Amino acid sequence: MFYKIDASRISFREYWWGSPLAAIFVAWSIKLFRRQIPCSSDDPNVDSLQAHELLNVPLPQDVLLKFQPLIEELRAYGFHSPVFHEMIDPFHSTKIYFANFCHESGQTFARIHYRIWSSPYPPRIHLFPIFISSFTDGTYLVSTAGKADMAAPRTCRINRKLKAAPHTLWQSHQQELAKEIMRKAVVPVRNELELRVAMEKYHVEVRDFHLRRGVFKEMSGTEQQQATNKAESLSAYRASGLQHPEVMAELHLLQTKRAGWGGIITIFIVSLVLFLGFGAKEWSWEFTAMLVPILFIHELGHYLAMRIFRYRNLRMFFIPFLGAAVSGRNFNVPGWKKAIVSLMGPVPGIVLGVILGCVGMYLHKTVYLKVALVTLILNGSNLVPMLPFDGGWVMHAVLFSRHYVLDIIFRVLAALTLVIASAFLQTKALMYVGIATLVALPVTYKLARIAADLKTRDISPASTDDQTIPPATADLIIGEVKKAFPKGVTNKALAQHTLNIFENLNARPPNWLATIAFLFVHGGSVLLAIIFAMIFFVAKQGDLKSFIAAAAAIPQHKLACESVKTWSGTEVTGLPTAQQNTLVATFTRRNEAETAFQNFTNRLSANAAAKLFGESMLVTLPVEDDEARKKWLLQLRKQTTNVFVEITNSSTAVSVACIAPTEQVAKEVEEELRGYISVSSTLHLIPPWMPQDARSEEQRKQHRLARQTYAKLLVANAAGYKDPEARSLQTRMAQAQREGDRAELTKLRGEHDKMMKEASKRYIEKLKQEDVQKVDANLIDLYLKLPAERGTNWVAEASRTLGPRLGQLPTEADAKAEDKRYSSHWGSVSRNGLLLSISWVSFDHVFEGGPAFANWLCTKGCIDLKYDLQPGGFGFDDLGDEY
Repeated sequence: MFYKIDASRISFREYWWGSPLAAIFVAWSIKLFRRQIPCSSDDPNVDSLQAHELLNVPLPQDVLLKFQPLIEELRAYGFHSPVFHEMIDPFHSTKIYFANFCHESGQTFARIHYRIWSSPYPPRIHLFPIFISSFTDGTYLVSTAGKADMAAPRTCRINRKLKAAPHTLWQSHQQELAKEIMRKAVVPVRNELELRVAMEKYHVEVRDFHLRRGVFKEMSGTEQQQATNKAESLSAYRASGLQHPEVMAELHLLQTKRAGWGGIITIFIVSLVLFLGFGAKEWSWEFTAMLVPILFIHELGHYLAMRIFRYRNLRMFFIPFLGAAVSGRNFNVPGWKKAIVSLMGPVPGIVLGVILGCVGMYLHKTVYLKVALVTLILNGSNLVPMLPFDGGWVMHAVLFSRHYVLDIIFRVLAALTLVIASAFLQTKALMYVGIATLVALPVTYKLARIAADLKTRDISPASTDDQTIPPATADLIIGEVKKAFPKGVTNKALAQHTLNIFENLNARPPNWLATIAFLFVHGGSVLLAIIFAMIFFVAKQGDLKSFIAAAAAIPQHKLACESVKTWSGTEVTGLPTAQQNTLVATFTRRNEAETAFQNFTNRLSANAAAKLFGESMLVTLPVEDDEARKKWLLQLRKQTTNVFVEITNSSTAVSVACIAPTEQVAKEVEEELRGYISVSSTLHLIPPWMPQDARSEEQRKQHRLARQTYAKLLVANAAGYKDPEARSLQTRMAQAQREGDRAELTKLRGEHDKMMKEASKRYIEKLKQEDVQKVDANLIDLYLKLPAERGTNWVAEASRTLGPRLGQLPTEADAKAEDKRYSSHWGSVSRNGLLLSISWVSFDHVFEGGPAFANWLCTKGCIDLKYDLQPGGFGFDDLGDEY
């Protein structure tokens, strides 16, 4: 009986002995993850030597030729009566031959050890002499010329002389034995019977040591059957005259291997648990739980397609941090089938995502929209035309598999893109996949070259049963693989390479008509995912109709951040005054505005100033210089029809739309603008965008809170309008007015006013109960102390008591009153998701205020700024309720 060698139980020290220096770290990492790797040992992994003794059967001729010189030399040293053993272990691709001898002294027996491990290519051969002496206390002295392979029991003292000749090793053994027999008695080995007993006793000592530490394990029924099948197939392939029977035997195992349902389910469950655990730690339980069914449906599509096309050994499993996958094997898959398998994951997922999102929009279910978004993003991104994504495999099957050079270029670009993307996205997972792809490129290139060469030969890659490789074709491929990989490759790896090449030979790309159809499905699916992801994202953020309306009303002119240019004449003080005209000209393109700016600044007078603002040019002129106004207005009208003059009491209205970097920023900008615009026209507050704001960060924070609180207080009077009782009173008031019942109308109005005051009082009391982080309670108290009747005195008193807490500009008497050049009055602001729309903001001086306002939005991280400039005094009906 042969034992299985469990590579994961071999110690790190033993890996150091048996691995090349370059591979030691790989071997150690494999041990850490308890992976099984091909292995073999000089210590026979058999239950008993006796069952493998060659009785009346000679050694194989090639082995005897190897042994003969050593046998003759050992006889010269007094060794005799050889006993031979042959141990052929197909499970580990190992053959071990022993020739054991008694010595005339009876103190030692010798062994010629010959091990052939045929799993690597070329096979590894170990031939060396061993001298063994056993003692009555159960210990052994073992002198060997072999390289350290496996640890020995403590009862065995190893005298190792690496690659020593027999006479050198024998002299060393005699010297060490002389030291031992001074305190120990030797168990004599004088004849064949005693030799067999000594050999078996020594073998049991080593065998039990490996059994105790788990290196030797009994084979399962499946493993024993696998070993038997391999032995039978190896014997059959040798008898058939094929050139590479060992690799053919490994190939037979790979082709006939069947995965059991128990193992498939175990892998699925364990990988799912790991995915959930790591995912919850990296993201959240909610997001991870949402990902699992999305990934399962995606992989189920691949699984069903593979099942239809007769793939074997199908396994579905999850990969922590990366997703999920389905593996399977089929050797006769044309390119069109491979393309369908790759598309059957993301395309059904995209369709289901669209359906789910539409249902969510119809039912107003945000959770449906959220799941639909993740589904579309995940499946859409999986169609990226780059390996190892599904889109990359589609492109490979229909385009890049047509020539091995295209294949390699495609893989190199994919690997480099993954490495670069990992740096930008700050995710190591993509980097590891990219590095693994680059590492595998030399092997991939060799296999692709072999397949390309074989395609030019007169061979038939087709399989008679559509499940196995014809032996003659396989033998031919193995020969080519061995030429490409002359050393350092196991027979199992050679067999795997053979399968890959055979699969390549069968993976014929589809014809061009089918290729165009696949590319259309691929591109159409990506476009579908993008369009509906955008729709569902907007719908998830808020009202889709409002967003579409806001998007339709977006200003038309582009404004790049930090693109404002300013020119001032020598007589301009740098501070605008009320006594000036501002010419506003907007062009179709930015370059037209730049050309006009360059031409004007060369000819404007010393008391003029000009500013390039997006696709517009602003020019300030003294109000008393009416001739200059007419002159430059005429010049501008020759270049653009969109030109007007901003005069006193007719401020320019600025409308701006932009995309905020995050929803939180969009909300903060909206709230800050509402807090300023709703108050500034009466209380003259410091604009949020004023350059060189002298306020501390703490002051600005307090002012923002106070302004937002004040904006809430302004709607207190309307707090009761939506109350059912108030609506009933309003209906009765309308009826009394139609009937001309003045007494009833007066009575109802009194009741209505009382109800509104009580509702306002309740609203303010509720406002005071809010978190101190959301409202300024001190401002509410000051507001309640203001006169009940609104009028000129009320405004003056509000400015005096509330203004300082809201962050007021200096008064007219102050030397810094000129800072009002950045102020604005009127305007409205709305938000739909990340889209901010600021309309009809009228600046006291658009020449200074407009650019400062745009720069403030840029500092907030807003992008894609669009703007319009319109003459004041028109369009105020569009302001709505927010002004």
